[in-house]
Amino acid sequence: MNKVFVLKPQYPDKPPARVDPGKAVIKKVELNELVLDRKLIRQLVSLLSEAHYRMEPDYILTLLESTTHRIYSVMLEGIPVAVADVTVEKPEYPEKARLSLKLLSIVLGEEPGFCAARVVRIAVHPSLQRRGLGSKLLRAIEEDTLREGCTVVTALYGRHDVIGFWLNNNYKVYYISPRFNKVTGEKNIAVIKPLTPGASKVVNQAIRGFTKHLLLALHSIYRDVAAENIADIIMSTTSLGKVLGIEQNLEEVRHALQVLGTDREHLEQVASTIYLAALSSLPGSAKRLARDELVALIAYILQGKPLNDVANILGSPLHATREKIAQAATKLLQYIANEEASPRSTEPH
Repeated sequence: MNKVFVLKPQYPDKPPARVDPGKAVIKKVELNELVLDRKLIRQLVSLLSEAHYRMEPDYILTLLESTTHRIYSVMLEGIPVAVADVTVEKPEYPEKARLSLKLLSIVLGEEPGFCAARVVRIAVHPSLQRRGLGSKLLRAIEEDTLREGCTVVTALYGRHDVIGFWLNNNYKVYYISPRFNKVTGEKNIAVIKPLTPGASKVVNQAIRGFTKHLLLALHSIYRDVAAENIADIIMSTTSLGKVLGIEQNLEEVRHALQVLGTDREHLEQVASTIYLAALSSLPGSAKRLARDELVALIAYILQGKPLNDVANILGSPLHATREKIAQAATKLLQYIANEEASPRSTEPH
């Protein structure tokens, strides 16, 4: 069973030790090649298995019989070293065949009305990761997607440790599931990248709506999502400016700044003001903060995690963690105070 269905990695060829991404060739694998070339399908499925995707007979059958799936491979010296399974989703398809479009309609409140390509699975051989091969594969998928008439590329995954890969390739998070994935034990994350100006307008609307939901639900639904991942998501959307439009009492802001400037130990006394400051100014103000400051602020203020938990996240002593939170809060409060004092804000709304 393990051999026939590639339930355990059995990669038959050793990839080249030295890699020049410029010499990598992107190949779109035709269906008849998968059917006729057993070695090729074993290579491709083994790459996915190496990346910890679950391998089941039904999945291999889907690859061989589906009319919507596309297989792309990165070839080095004739050996496949990366693979992506991509499926096309269209508005007229049954609901189960347009998963990303369904999630997008939940965020938007209406059907987006365009064709999408969803990256179902993507993997690079473990020995060749972080060499740019996965990004090169994504760019080829995007170009082919546009030629086929689809205007967005999406992905849905449960491993939070790969979020950086997607954000670094200019994908944006537009959905995080409220409940845990039964397989991975984590909450699914959906990302999207528009390929045309028309799609960009719809996608930006969805991202803005999701960001509002994310900020307001950090104390509850998303309290268990790593603050580092939340920080990266927010940092990737600073161009949105403010998304909630919450009014801030300037006198309370000034009072909080005075308290923080006098004694950091009184941080908790002005926590509610800091909380409103974060909600009212993020994600636009995130660019004023260092990443670890944003992580500390999210974990302690927006998610309500204990100080010792935040210290563990940052890997710093309690007193240094408290100082980091206070620094971040001071920057946010000063940002709001300066903005209110200016004749007109230049932040996008």
